[in-house]
Amino acid sequence: MTAENRKPTILVTRPERGGRETATALRAMGAEPVLFPLTEIVGLSASHFPFLEIDAAQIVFATSAKAITYVPDRVLSRITDMPLALVGAATEVEARKRGLANVLTVQPDVDHLVLWMANEPKLAQRALYICGHVRRDTLEVELARRQIACTVLETYNTKKVSQLTDKWQDALVSHRVDAIMVYSSVSAAILAELLTRLALPEAADKTPVFAISDRAASTLQPCSGIHVLVAEAPDADAMLDAVRRHFFAPRA
Repeated sequence: MTAENRKPTILVTRPERGGRETATALRAMGAEPVLFPLTEIVGLSASHFPFLEIDAAQIVFATSAKAITYVPDRVLSRITDMPLALVGAATEVEARKRGLANVLTVQPDVDHLVLWMANEPKLAQRALYICGHVRRDTLEVELARRQIACTVLETYNTKKVSQLTDKWQDALVSHRVDAIMVYSSVSAAILAELLTRLALPEAADKTPVFAISDRAASTLQPCSGIHVLVAEAPDADAMLDAVRRHFFAPRA
């Protein structure tokens, strides 16, 4: 709880579908969530997908649950039996939900996935990488270094929500914001821009901003008036755990 013994008001910047799930979990925890998506997720058309290369793949890589969510059915039917190398428990859950059960490994982040690859000398030589349009190139660089032919399949794009400056001002006027949750480096950059234009109201303590990764946190560190806290793992459950520890853990 807050110092005034009221429910903490938490701005959830996650896109709509995930944002609603987070809001439900926060209410159950005893917080007051405010949905404030900074980005929206748009599925990409399958019309341009390289189906011959997809059929030739011997292993599938995916580094986010959203990438799996937006795989069209006509692609899904082609990869059902292919072995999967995944990042994140949520990605595995989504893969199995969509009928992709041949999971070779699930690693906590891309860097650990690269380490796993280093210990797999007989790794397949033709890969399919299912991902979003906005991403790090760490995995692609490693596949190229290992001379593994990689077909990149972008299934979704992340776009900035329109008219955010006005919405941000309205949010600060309408709510006393006790914390903000940021779920990607893209959202972190957008939030940093908003904080530059219109800072949070001055308070005795800096407003905690929960960041899903070190990369997201580094974008926010220069901003004044906030205290950045990084989740222990880059996933939604770890973000909720961070909020729980900060606001609801027993005080010594």
